[in-house]
Amino acid sequence: MNIIKQLLWLEELLKSKVDKLEEIINYVEIPQSIYIEDLEEWQKEGISEPEEIIIALLALAYAFNPSIFDRFKSIEKSSPEPSLHGGINQEDGTFSPTVRTALFLLAGKQHLERIQIINNFLQKESPLFKNNILKPFSKNPAMEDCALEISPEFYFRVVMNRKYYYTYSSSFPASLYQTDETWDDLVLNPSVRDCLMDVKAWMKHYPELNNNPQYKGSKGFKALFWGESGTGKTVSVGILGKEVGRDVYRIDLSQIVSKYVGETEKNLKYVFDLAQNKDWILFFDEGDALLGKRTDNKSANDRYGNQEIAYLLQRMEDFDGILFLCTNKKDNLDEAFKRRFQLRFEFSQPYPTIRYEIWAKAFEEFFFNNVPIEYVADKLKDMNGAWIKSFARFCKVQALEDSSENAYVFDREKFFRTLRNFYIVQGKGYHDITAMCKELNLPMWKDIIM
Repeated sequence: MNIIKQLLWLEELLKSKVDKLEEIINYVEIPQSIYIEDLEEWQKEGISEPEEIIIALLALAYAFNPSIFDRFKSIEKSSPEPSLHGGINQEDGTFSPTVRTALFLLAGKQHLERIQIINNFLQKESPLFKNNILKPFSKNPAMEDCALEISPEFYFRVVMNRKYYYTYSSSFPASLYQTDETWDDLVLNPSVRDCLMDVKAWMKHYPELNNNPQYKGSKGFKALFWGESGTGKTVSVGILGKEVGRDVYRIDLSQIVSKYVGETEKNLKYVFDLAQNKDWILFFDEGDALLGKRTDNKSANDRYGNQEIAYLLQRMEDFDGILFLCTNKKDNLDEAFKRRFQLRFEFSQPYPTIRYEIWAKAFEEFFFNNVPIEYVADKLKDMNGAWIKSFARFCKVQALEDSSENAYVFDREKFFRTLRNFYIVQGKGYHDITAMCKELNLPMWKDIIM
């Protein structure tokens, strides 16, 4: 798309309207021949109506070259109706176009046409929003003072020729979550892996189900994962997103929840509104922090807390996309939340045989000399996948520091001493390690507690 040519045309359109300001009370149709050359490019973006293109160009012009609107400043004092062309005068001196600016260009003072444009092109279900060309309005466009803002995705795609990724900020308390791991890297209990394949199938086919009256259920697709930390919940969401080609945005609940009345709902509204028409996966990690059980309205805090939960329930119900919620404490969740999920299952602690597989994969680079890893995998039930991988990194650091020819070789004593030290730096007790050394009749079992 030739953006420069498009904006030059818009500038000429603005000039013609300003020059004929006194005559603008009569609606004049915009000649399509001026911009028909790029119509196919606009159609690729999901819009084709002249009104839609002009509205998009107004928003794009402010982001790309706001000086285009400087001519409006010259008529503010001389115009018999200075408010007709709308706009917001920003602190930096620029003129920011609003819905009223678009109506000025497209319909003059013809009230019926102005209402039709709002209804046809500026509602949240209109192509300008569904195709992520404009940012969502924060209020009803019928008020006419809503700023026309281009979406960063559209701007980066057509101007910068690259994809835009949202970054964490106070106004957007979420961050892009990506993982380099694959299913081959993630060793899970067979039942968990089977369930994840079911989740993947649902993610691929839920639009077809939702469009079929016979199978239609709740909007979108929502899945609940629960289980202890380190069992693979978060990584699984990242891999699923990668497999279906969707960006995963991880919600920071500590920034969502506010002590001020109404702020939590406002924060949630912004995230859901932004995600509504995007191919995102919304990922609420440690979701029980917000989605706890509702309480009796014994105090103002209870009432506000229940309002927040009810609001989130409604937004989840209305969200027509993919949403994951992960928690360590399923029992803390409100029952009404559990019913919102099409699939919900536990990431159980790995079985001993699975733990052994994790040990073997994590320590491929090391050599164990008479170290009973199967025995260790069976005894240390608290060492799930995340802990074992963390221990492998700990051992790698020790090996790099050692740099001797035996740096990657573990005999029994070296292994259990290193494991003991790992437990210490993690702030965990190592009584199980001492008991294993004693059971294995290692002569250093007494010394290892020192």
